[in-house]
Amino acid sequence: MTTRELIDKFDIRANKSLGQNFLHREDIIEDISASVSGQNVLEIGAGLGVLTSRLCKTHKRVLTVEIDRSLKEVTDFCLKDTSNHKMVYADFLRVKIPELVPYFDGEISVCGNLPYNITGEIILKLIKNKEFFSSAVVMIQKEAAQKLTSPPAQKSYRAISVLLQYYANVSKLLDVSADCFIPAPHVDSRVILIDFKKDRPFEPAFWEFVNRLFTQRRKILTASIQSPAKKEQVKELLAELGCSENARAETLSPEHIYRIFKAVNC
Repeated sequence: MTTRELIDKFDIRANKSLGQNFLHREDIIEDISASVSGQNVLEIGAGLGVLTSRLCKTHKRVLTVEIDRSLKEVTDFCLKDTSNHKMVYADFLRVKIPELVPYFDGEISVCGNLPYNITGEIILKLIKNKEFFSSAVVMIQKEAAQKLTSPPAQKSYRAISVLLQYYANVSKLLDVSADCFIPAPHVDSRVILIDFKKDRPFEPAFWEFVNRLFTQRRKILTASIQSPAKKEQVKELLAELGCSENARAETLSPEHIYRIFKAVNC
């Protein structure tokens, strides 16, 4: 059944507090499912189960983390003919990823239509657990996607931009207008592909360093370094990288920021 038919049949009302908007365009649902690589999929949020059922047809194992138990009747109906799906009712931000991994057989891809109000928190959780994931196909608010892919020296370049771009290659797949959802949100969305870099294990100290730099993003980078010796070392490194010694964090690439992080913490 289509999204519209399911909404009518089960008299579904979107939960605004959970940021629910149900995608009803069948072609976009198919495109998203086809963009998810590999055999194992961790889905963030089932919605009505329409995308979930597509994923189950094209992938070996699908596990969905869904926070809203009130949708159980409709998702049970939508997924009644599947034998390769597991539903976990929980808050994705609270669930422990290692506890989900044993369900899968091999590399895991992530898929989901992320709530706009917690997109950054979910992206950060994926990065922190990147060792378990090969890639992610997620739909997020278009403005948030632009921040995640923003180059240096742009107003939209943030700490999370640095972190994601250092640990993954990020690309746009397609834009989705507001009228493709029920109810229609006030903004457009974008589907992005995140390919995690296998050779870069997540370092919590790097995230703390980046976050600290961007708390005062317009402050000269060397001014935030207390040790005179480290300050001179960073100035030399900036010169080596072809950057001014008065450079600010917001003007530097993720790779340059990581080099500076290593210099300060060695």
